[in-house]
Amino acid sequence: MMTKQSTGPSVTMDDDLQESFFLEALVDTTDAIFTAVRPDGTLAWVNSAFSRITGYSFKEAVGRKVWEFRCPDEIEEGSRTFQVEVEGRRFESRWRTRDDRTIHLSWTTRSLRNADGSLHLRIGTALDVTAERETEKRAADLSLLLDRSMDAIILISNERRIIYCNNAACDLYRMTREEMLGQPNDMFIPDSESARLAEFGMEIRRDKKPVEIETWRRRGDGIQIPVHLRVTPLMDDDGLITALASVSYDISDRMALEERERQAAERAQLLADLVENLSDPVFHIRPDGTIGYVNSACERVYGHTREEMLNQPSSMLRPDDRVALMAKYIREVQQSSQAVVMETEALHKDGSRIPMELRSTTLRDEEGKVLGIGSVVRDMTLQKELEAELRRAADTDALTGLANRHRFSRVADAEVRRAIRYGHGLAVIACDIDHFKSVNDSYGHAGGDLALKVFARAASDCLRQPIDLLGRVGGEEFAVILPETDLSGAGRVAERIRSAVEKVQVKHDGRAFGFTVSLGVSQFRDGEASLEAAMKRADDALYRAKKSGRNRVEAAPG
Repeated sequence: MMTKQSTGPSVTMDDDLQESFFLEALVDTTDAIFTAVRPDGTLAWVNSAFSRITGYSFKEAVGRKVWEFRCPDEIEEGSRTFQVEVEGRRFESRWRTRDDRTIHLSWTTRSLRNADGSLHLRIGTALDVTAERETEKRAADLSLLLDRSMDAIILISNERRIIYCNNAACDLYRMTREEMLGQPNDMFIPDSESARLAEFGMEIRRDKKPVEIETWRRRGDGIQIPVHLRVTPLMDDDGLITALASVSYDISDRMALEERERQAAERAQLLADLVENLSDPVFHIRPDGTIGYVNSACERVYGHTREEMLNQPSSMLRPDDRVALMAKYIREVQQSSQAVVMETEALHKDGSRIPMELRSTTLRDEEGKVLGIGSVVRDMTLQKELEAELRRAADTDALTGLANRHRFSRVADAEVRRAIRYGHGLAVIACDIDHFKSVNDSYGHAGGDLALKVFARAASDCLRQPIDLLGRVGGEEFAVILPETDLSGAGRVAERIRSAVEKVQVKHDGRAFGFTVSLGVSQFRDGEASLEAAMKRADDALYRAKKSGRNRVEAAPG
């Protein structure tokens, strides 16, 4: 009989078989992984939980070094730390299973020693904590997404105290996180809004559904700001409200909400609920380019259901002519430590294109491994339409709808460059309504304005659309640019305009009246750098038409 001693009670064993029975008796008391490791690091024995969790059978495991089962980047560390005999040592390690999955194991070790004090076996027990670690990673991923959002979000406990705020909320309310956490939410409510917000809060708790309101908020510096506020009650499985999620934004900020200080699983679900509240689309694109997450706003903006987008290539949401641009953008995001912003176009399910502002950042785990790209998208459709309308307003005469002087000059410069490059003819016509002051005196400014509109329509009908350009360059003064037209051709166009205007009748305030127009024609000459000289010659010709009796066309010398 051989006696073996441990740091605890001594153990007596007759032979290896008796030792095996002893280990089997121990392992029957736990469902965790149980291992016995020799001093050289080879596995002497494993229990059935080891095989069930790692996939390696008893025969496949026994005889191998215990650190060989760890993930490749931890093998060297496992070999080194095994030599350190620390009784009751607790640690976590990542293992690769037989089917090449990564699992997280939480270990506790004990040593069994021989009578002479030398190490006989090292006993290890481990719990599989993979699910907890994966849940924590999902929560961290959602946290990263929310940190890139432009919405300000605050989580309020049932005691009406702030238990979470993100960076955007700190920026919006001009306070640090330390100054906000634990403080009553009422600190943001101006006295003038107290009664209204109290009624708003009762409505949320009564109906237990999201409610929106336009109100005022007081920042940390005392300044009041208008915000659009959406508050969503967060409930447990019993339908009891556990917290309130507040999403606010004003005319200058888009903020995000991040949930913190929760159990890993609850925190991940809470953050998912908050992301769903965002008015902008939020994506997670995996490293392989497939879509790993979309919030409900994606369905509204892109027209696809969540199921139609998830796990599909993200290129499904891009026009074909933007694929190369997006590939370059993704590389830039991957190389940047900051969020990267780009304006582009997305593809709607119906084939239409959507102008977008894309704000993206690379998502990494705590070890620096790339998890993909997180993106917050702003639909720029309304803004682009407004910008286009502003551009049109800047180039258009508000009364007649014709090109204004600014646009006329810009087009004139472009046509001069084209005429010089290709040797094309270029002519201009100067137009002035005859006796316009008399029209205003007789029919008022409303009648005069109507006459200007009638002239614009009549003259436009005589031109090649959209080649020729008619612009209002003064009160009752107009000019026409005629690309690829010589002096005689311009004269014919001017005569058509004169004749058409002579025939129109303006009906105003129960009366009808007519008017005429005088026109001067000129041609752009070789060697000139702008249309200024040609316009001067056309004005001189117009002046001669006025002096010669009006309602006529005069041409400048070629």
